[in-house]
Amino acid sequence: MNEPEYGRLIRIGRLTFHFSSLHLLFGMISLAFVGQVMLAGGLDSGGSIFEFGGISNGGCWAPGGCGPRAVFQNHEWWRLFTAMFLHVGVVHLLMNAWAFYSLGKLADRIYGPGRLLFIYLLCGLVSSLASAVWRHLRVEVFEWDLVTGYSLGASGAIAGLMGALLINMRTHVDIQSQMAYRGLFRWAILLLGFGFVYPNIDQAGHVGGFAAGVVLAKVLQEGHFDQLRRGREQRVVFAGTALLVVLTLASIGIAVAGAAERHGRYGEIQTLWEHLDTALDRAPKSTKTETRLRLQRGLRRLDLSYPDLQAIRDGAASLFTDHPGPLRLVQGLLQAKADLNELGFRLVPDRYSLRRR
Repeated sequence: MNEPEYGRLIRIGRLTFHFSSLHLLFGMISLAFVGQVMLAGGLDSGGSIFEFGGISNGGCWAPGGCGPRAVFQNHEWWRLFTAMFLHVGVVHLLMNAWAFYSLGKLADRIYGPGRLLFIYLLCGLVSSLASAVWRHLRVEVFEWDLVTGYSLGASGAIAGLMGALLINMRTHVDIQSQMAYRGLFRWAILLLGFGFVYPNIDQAGHVGGFAAGVVLAKVLQEGHFDQLRRGREQRVVFAGTALLVVLTLASIGIAVAGAAERHGRYGEIQTLWEHLDTALDRAPKSTKTETRLRLQRGLRRLDLSYPDLQAIRDGAASLFTDHPGPLRLVQGLLQAKADLNELGFRLVPDRYSLRRR
């Protein structure tokens, strides 16, 4: 069998396999998307090309979307790893898959399967961390936003591959490398520029991943380590890759084990919120006892598993029993929504805003 364009041929007895960490990562991303679709109960049709084949917010947040409150306050560190394998929808997945395949083949040829895996995982981790830190700063320090959000997607890690390849190509003077460098440079401009045009792009994640890739390329580039240090470098990269793989697998295990419970929690909060919205919209406009009783029955029939949610539900439903005036009823329902909002910050943090990367 001829040597493949990328990856390595692995022979086990009479069997020969074409292995690349590109295949491994593609498989993990694909399985993650299938899991998201199953968790969300299907795909949405969407209102635009970027929303076609979309996954519900619950199907994005519950499996491991990464946000500052979840990571820093709830100590859900595993989201830093899982977010790089998740996607918002079919279009988001296909765009990242095309970019990853194009860059991944080149990165495999230059760095090898092991270092490709190392670069992807480390740049994805830095991308998630940069995104979470930046969202925290925007809300808690600069006060530019009222609420935090969460993000997910492979393009932070892909931006890291792009940064690493740019630096590597720049060090070669042959025509082919220089042509590849110019092409990659245009890609980088488009990737970073797109984040300023499209508001739901996680620019901090892209910049963080790209910067990590540039630094890694400087460390791993040819000639950077002399012969005495080359063996040490290989051991450090191997140990770093092994650690990242273990943490990634542990994160995926945590995410899978609790995804259904977190999705149910998200759904219950969303359902109660919608019922409170309906009650707030209809009840004050009508003095008919029948209308208010129907709204009360709708609240009481909600099947909620969390005691705090049950308390908010029962408190809102009891407002209709006392037959208060419109003003008191509105005040009571607004207080119930405020309590639910505060509880949501604790049970389902960062759920208000979703960004792609």
